[in-house]
Amino acid sequence: MRIVQSVKHVKRRGSKVLKEGWVSHYTNKDSSRKKHYWRLDTKAITMFQNEGSSKYYKELPLPEISLINWNRLQSQTNSVSQYCFEIITANVTYFVGEEAEIAKTWETAIRQALMPMTPNTHDIRYQSGHQIQSGQPSDHNSSLDISYQYQIFPDEVLGSGQFGIVYGGVHKTSGRSV
Repeated sequence: MRIVQSVKHVKRRGSKVLKEGWVSHYTNKDSSRKKHYWRLDTKAITMFQNEGSSKYYKELPLPEISLINWNRLQSQTNSVSQYCFEIITANVTYFVGEEAEIAKTWETAIRQALMPMTPNTHDIRYQSGHQIQSGQPSDHNSSLDISYQYQIFPDEVLGSGQFGIVYGGVHKTSGRSV
C-alpha cells in the first residue's frame, strides 16, 4: 500500500510587500537556472510561477537566511559571471541574478528586510509642538506601536499555538499585568 500526501502551496497577501519582480536563480543542489516572480515581505521571500497567482513554487523564510554574499567576480568589468549574489541558508545556497543593477536592488532590499525593527532611541516624541511621553500616544494617533503602551517580557512565555507565541507584559501607565 502506498500513501501519497499532496501539499497545495497557496499564499495569501498578509504581510507588507517590500519588493517584487522577476528574478533568475539556481541553487547548489539544482544547477538549472529558473526564473520566478519573487515577492519579498517582512517575513519571507516567496517565489511564484507568475505575477497574479497565489500558488507559489518556494517560500524562503527570512530567519533561515544566514548570509548574503555579493559575487566579487561580478564586480570586475572583464569577467562574465553566472550570478550576482548568493543567499546562504543552512541547507541550500541560492545563486541569484543576471543583471547587476537589478540584482543590487534585490540584495539591498533583502539586507534591509533582515535588519531588526527597533523602536525610537528616545522615550520622548514630539508631535505638532506638544511633548508626548512614551506610553501615552496622542488621541488622533492611538494605534502607534504596542511597545509605547506595554512592556513586553519575551522571557515570560504564557503559551503558543497556531498563531504564534503569547508573552506576558505590563501596561506602562496602569501597571496592570497582561
